[in-house]
Order: sequence, then structure tokens, then C-alpha cells
Amino acid sequence: MLWDKVPGACGDIGVDHTAVLERASEASHACADIDKGVKFVKAALSELEESAEPERVAALLVRWGAFKLAKTKPGALESFRRALSLVPEPSSTRADVLVKLSRHLMLTGQVAEGTMLAEEGLALARQLGDRVIEGELIINLALGYSLDGEIERTFEANTRAMRLGEEVGSGQLILRAVANNIDALNELGRSREAIELGREGEALAKKYGRVRASGAFILNNLAEALESLGRWEEAVQVIDHALSLGPTQSTRHHLMRVRADIALARGELDLVEGILSELGVLKDRQEDFIQDITNSSRLHIGWHMLKGEPDHALAVAERLLNRPNQAHKAALAWRTLSMIRTVCDAAGPGLPERAARVRAMAAELAATLAVSGPVSEAYRLTFDGDFDAAAEAWERLERPHARAKSLLRAATVRARAGDKEGAASRLRAAHPLATALLAAPLVAEVEGLARRLGVTLLEEPTAPSPDLLTPRELEVLRLVALGRTNRDIAAELFISAKTVSVHVSNILAKLRVATRGEGRRRRTQAGVAVGVTPS
Repeated sequence: MLWDKVPGACGDIGVDHTAVLERASEASHACADIDKGVKFVKAALSELEESAEPERVAALLVRWGAFKLAKTKPGALESFRRALSLVPEPSSTRADVLVKLSRHLMLTGQVAEGTMLAEEGLALARQLGDRVIEGELIINLALGYSLDGEIERTFEANTRAMRLGEEVGSGQLILRAVANNIDALNELGRSREAIELGREGEALAKKYGRVRASGAFILNNLAEALESLGRWEEAVQVIDHALSLGPTQSTRHHLMRVRADIALARGELDLVEGILSELGVLKDRQEDFIQDITNSSRLHIGWHMLKGEPDHALAVAERLLNRPNQAHKAALAWRTLSMIRTVCDAAGPGLPERAARVRAMAAELAATLAVSGPVSEAYRLTFDGDFDAAAEAWERLERPHARAKSLLRAATVRARAGDKEGAASRLRAAHPLATALLAAPLVAEVEGLARRLGVTLLEEPTAPSPDLLTPRELEVLRLVALGRTNRDIAAELFISAKTVSVHVSNILAKLRVATRGEGRRRRTQAGVAVGVTPS
């Protein structure tokens, strides 16, 4: 060991060897180098006597718990509780332990105890004048508000914590508040604002040197907002970038769940199966956090539905509804319940009794849930079977995939009632939305119902209208029509290749085509209509 080879090192630097290990573990945590951090913590603990220096041991146990969470390993809660038992008297160490323990309890659905401990810590932090810990505990309380469906209150608390971080110059506090507010804005239906905040957060993570840790999680929440608006190519790019940073295991899992949502919508069965395997879902790996449990179960249900296995999907739904605390995180619960309704409708003919039982369990849960904003309201309308109202809500929220699904469900209801024209109008509205998203399973369902009804879906327009594309998109389309690559276009227009890729994705969506070749063809057909002359 290098330390042993430097006589008098302790005197030279003014701290003992254990303090060096403690600071090294702290640095490892900040840059998300978890494996090294665990080694430093274990080495430091081996040099300390718990009875002689309980506060130092408690601080290390807290960090070890955080590392366990980052690696998705069990035992974090035990580490936090043990740490708290070592510091019964008011101190900055106890306040810090309360930050980690109350956060963990909130995320596992134990909101009452988590709130009690967060409020104790908040009072202690204010007594000590520690603004950073105060801000961290305000964010923890906001987690409780979010889980209980109080999203506006969540946003306000996170914003207050962010202001505290700005006052004291704490990058960690600012970034945590920003990340959580991206999620809050998206749940409030303010997804465009969420995307703007996500881009700002990405820049802040670079500024504070926390790209791999906080930055990757901010990118995850940014990807979720992009996914909700149907900007799937951008979301995939963000996910790929975040994964290239080497994030912690827990953040990687969050990113992969968002990627799986897009893959499900596009019918990429093998990709979904690979992600579910990595998450341990197919082997029933136990997860602790409410959000992880709900999202993984929803993806598992969707995977079975994509495979044409509503009976298996029904079994997964029933297991989820039988779990304790599943009612927390209202927005996620409503999304999952809307999917469970679809499962029950599909499985009902073959398994009527079981489908009825799951439907009743879902209704019982729904009766306990808050409707926390326009997104939750749209999912509630879907769960209640008011598909036309849901489609209108999704249109207001600019969520094309959810809107197209609701239109399909509404068309199905109309068809069963003998209203062929009503079904046709809804199918004709859903088809271009699903086609533009390349949502192959949904396109197939829409077209299948149209065939069974003898309905002709509207043909795609032969040319886009003059104001369909922005001036910049027209420039990019002209160069695409000339066969230029994204890199070529970037060089010619003095923008990044990533920006070109975003423009191309938007152009294809607006022209309702799937490939660059089709885009070139449509542009040639359009000619003067889009303000350019075909080459």
C-alpha cells in the first residue's frame, strides 16, 4: 500500500488513513464509481471501532447503503437503520442519515414513516443551519407528495429546494431538484417544459462535473418526456447517450425501461425480451421501489400482450395488484390500470371469471387513487372506458400514441354498437398517428378493424402543405433529397449531426413516412408545394 511507503504521511496532510479512505469513498460516490467506492468504505470500516467513533461509522454505513442501491443490491435499508441507531443525539451526521433513510422509505411506499423522519431531519437541519441537508429533506418530502398524487405541491417543493441549492452553490442539490421536477412537469402534462428543463439539467450536470451520476438520471427523465410526446427517435438518442456515460446499475435500469416502452409500441419483441431479461423481470427478481415494481410489471404485461398471450398478461396483472403499497405513485398506477383494463377486455372471452376478478381488484385500487393532473385524468378516462374523452385529453396533451390507442378503443366500441361511420372516423384519425410513429402493432390493429368493417382508411396526402415544415426542415429535406448523409448536412448547415437527426425524425413524422427514401419521394412529389424545386 502506498500509504505505508510514505513515512509521516498522516502528519504531512493532517488527516489519518481512515479519513483518506472516507474522502475517497465520497469522491467515488460523486462520480458514480461504485465498485471502488465499496472497497474504500469496507477498508475504512475495518479501521474504525463502532463504540469509539459511532458518527464516522454511521456516515460510512450510509454511503455503503447508497452503493447497494446503485448496484441494485439488497441490504440498503438495514445499513441506513443501523447508521441511525449509532447517532441517537442531534447532530449533522444524524441529519444526513435521516436524508438517506427517509428517501428510501418514501421510494418503497412507506410514506408515513418516511415523512415523519424527513420532518425530524428538516427541523434538525434548520437548527444546525445546514441548508444543503434542509434542501435534500424538502425533496424527500416532495417524494411523498408525488407518491400520494400531489404533483403541484411536489413541483413547488422541488423548486424551493433548487433555490436553496443555488443560494449555497450545491450542485448535487440543484441537480436532484431539477431531475425530480422534470418528472413532475411531465406528470402535469407540461412535457415541453420538462424537455427544456432536461436540456438545462444536462448542461448543469456538465457544469458541476456530475455527468455520470446526476446527469445520466436527468437524461433518463428527459427521455421519458420525449417518449410521452411521441418523439421516440430523440428519446432513443438520449438513452443511448446516457448509457454511453456508464451510469449506475439503477439508472441504467431506468433508461432501459423507457427504451422498452418504445420497443413495445413499435413491436420490437426481441428487444423488449432482452431488456426484461436484463432487468430480471422474467426471473421474478424482487424489486423494492414502487416505481420500479410498477414499471417493470407494466412492461411485463405489455410483452405478453405483444406476444398474443392475454392470459399470461392477466396473471402478471393479478400478481401486481396483490402486492402491498401498489397504490402509491398515482400517475404510474393510473397508467398501469389503463393497460390492465385492456388485458381484461382481451382475456375476458377465454377466462371470464379470472378477468372479472382482476377487473374488480383494479376497480378497488382505482377508488383509492388521486387524480393528480391532466395525465392521470386521461388515464382514468381510459380505465373507465370513456375512450372518446380520453382521446380528446391526449390530443390536448400532445401525446399521439396514447391518443391513437384511445381512438382505436373508441372505434371498437362504436363498431360493436353498429355505428360503422363512427368507427370509421375514429380509425381514420388514429391511422396516420400510428403510422407516423412507426407503431407497427397499433397500425396493424387499426387496419385489421378497418378491414373487418369494410372501411377504407383515408389515403395519405400526395404532397405536404406549404406550411407543414419549418424553413430549417425544408433545408434539411432538400439535402436529404440529394442523398446527403446527416454528417454532410451538418457540415453544410453548420449544425451538429445530432440536430440533423432530430430534424430528419421530425420531417419523417410530419410527412408520415418511415424512411429517408420515402421522404425523398414525397419531397419530389411535393415540388413547389413545399417551396423547393425537385432536383
